[in-house]
Amino acid sequence: GAAVISHGRVVFCNARLAEMACCKIEKLTGSPVWDFIHPDDMPAIRERFRQSEEEAAGPLTYRCRMITCTGESRWISVTPSRIEWRGQPSTLVYLTDVTEYTLVEENLRRAHREIELIVKSISSILISVGRDGRVDHWNRSAEEIFGLSERSVKGRLFSDCDIVWDWGRVASVVEESRVRGASVRVNEMAFRRQDGSGGFL
Repeated sequence: GAAVISHGRVVFCNARLAEMACCKIEKLTGSPVWDFIHPDDMPAIRERFRQSEEEAAGPLTYRCRMITCTGESRWISVTPSRIEWRGQPSTLVYLTDVTEYTLVEENLRRAHREIELIVKSISSILISVGRDGRVDHWNRSAEEIFGLSERSVKGRLFSDCDIVWDWGRVASVVEESRVRGASVRVNEMAFRRQDGSGGFL
């Protein structure tokens, strides 16, 4: 959808925007733009509009929630640009409904957080290594047993982690697990920590 905003009011809108807002064009035209912005997003949007009105500012694209005439909250992508409308400095705004996309993103973030919590709570050592050989996950048990925090190893090559053990055997087991697509159990794996202490897995 598209609209022209001047002095905080909608002075023009097209049929697509009216459809998105569940309003008639006649109702949208002349209304304060703030009537259609979610209250929680209001401070940020006011700042965005201030930026878009600056001469040096280029087009900005951001998301916010629009309140429709039926009271529904919809996520929209907004791209404003400065124009002159009937002799008045105004803002031309292009809007796209991104509600479904935003909800999918939020669900993925929530699922990722849940996985992180599960990984951290497992009592056994759980280490995940990506195809590039770098550590993706390093749970609390791994921290406690190896004496290495997740922060210190995440993103590093697994082979560069400061654990002294039979890396040839470890690499062989990791490759076997990758090929089989299943976990592989290893018994009596000796290791030594940075402080010189050690044990067996």
